[in-house]
Amino acid sequence: MSAMWSSGMRDTGIQGLAALFIRADWRESPTGAEIGSILSAALHDNSPLVRMQAAHAAKALHHNNDLAATATALGDLLVTEANSATRLILLHHFTQITYGASSETDAILRQLLEHIDFSPRTDEGRVIAGLLTFLALIHRTPFASKTIERWCGEAMANADTVEIFAQCARDYLSPASDEGRSEAFRLLTLAAQSCQDTWTRHSSAAETSPHVQTELQRAAELAHDIAQQVYFASGAYNSDQQAAGPKPGPEHAAFAELAYPLLATCTAIPNPQSIHAAVETLIFLAPLDEPRALQAIAKAIPRHSMYASDTITGNDVMSYLDRLVSENRQLILDNSDNAKAFAHLLACFAAAGNSRALTLAYTFAEVFR
Repeated sequence: MSAMWSSGMRDTGIQGLAALFIRADWRESPTGAEIGSILSAALHDNSPLVRMQAAHAAKALHHNNDLAATATALGDLLVTEANSATRLILLHHFTQITYGASSETDAILRQLLEHIDFSPRTDEGRVIAGLLTFLALIHRTPFASKTIERWCGEAMANADTVEIFAQCARDYLSPASDEGRSEAFRLLTLAAQSCQDTWTRHSSAAETSPHVQTELQRAAELAHDIAQQVYFASGAYNSDQQAAGPKPGPEHAAFAELAYPLLATCTAIPNPQSIHAAVETLIFLAPLDEPRALQAIAKAIPRHSMYASDTITGNDVMSYLDRLVSENRQLILDNSDNAKAFAHLLACFAAAGNSRALTLAYTFAEVFR
């Protein structure tokens, strides 16, 4: 069958055969074995384009094998493949079989990362990060777990990688499923603590070098990336986008227990973006535990901050405070800690010139009468 192609048409021919072989009716046809033989040879062709086209059918070539054997066979191709585009196609096959071949995939990724320059910002790097995230959070395989633990523990040295990990981990943070959630929060908290440590170590210096300024900026940006993923995972985004959006339900209780300390760590860096993502999440979660949310929001927003000067964020917080006054006044009246938190928030936004805060501050005595 291969004789029908000229040398310049081999990649096109392999592309067509791969598209056919992926279909079960062609694999099982009288010509299926011959097509499979051609594709197997094409996976080792000297032309990277031919190998890339054949790679689309690489998993189908092992349709009679169990997942562990399939992973091993694909791994042999992956760790010796020099072309990144072909590796990317092979890696996508692993996303479909890893759940049943976690140990094999973990070992293959270890070998792969010993042979390539891993860059999390590439398509290949993102797929690798996604596979490592799945293995570390769900299966706790040794290489993936150790790798992501190192990334998060040394977050400043791996900021780009941790940012991609945080994005990959978002689905595991979800209140809808607890599979992998506690480990995802633990690792992100480890990264956030690394950001906080860097900020604490450098921010009090009278003068900062360009290197230190870069470190501070990186810590603030990464803390924001982490807080933002928690915000999206919580469902707060959907609620913000819809006038009558979803409200937190019982399934959010376990999520909130993990989210509160992580968000507190993120907002220890006074970056308005981090604060906003955290505050929006806390406002969304507030109906689950109003006192805890009020005090956490107050702790997240420092006095005389840029955050309080922003009109949009100010209106969000003031809408929350207005709701407390109208729906849950006793919450403020019955507890001095709640009253202090409420007064702190009013003072922050009134000092920044927020008209709604100024109005409520003017009638503050009336609220507590």
